Amino acid sequence: MEEVLENTLKRVESERKRYRDLYQIDYMDKHNFDLVVDTKKNNLEQVIEIVKSEYEKWLKENEPAI
Repeated sequence: MEEVLENTLKRVESERKRYRDLYQIDYMDKHNFDLVVDTKKNNLEQVIEIVKSEYEKWLKENEPAI
C-alpha cells in the first residue's frame, strides 16, 4: 500500500512538473479554470446540467452585439 501511494505521488508530481515546463501553469490550481465541477458530490446528470447551464450563461454573456 505504501509503495502504491509513493508511486502515485511521484506520478502526480511528475505531471505537475511537465505541465509547468510545457505550459507554465499548475493544473492543480483551480484558478486556471473557468469552471470546476465537483464530481464526488454531483452525479453524472447533475454534472451535465451544471456544465450545460454554465455554457448557456456564457453564450448569453458573450453574444455579439448587433
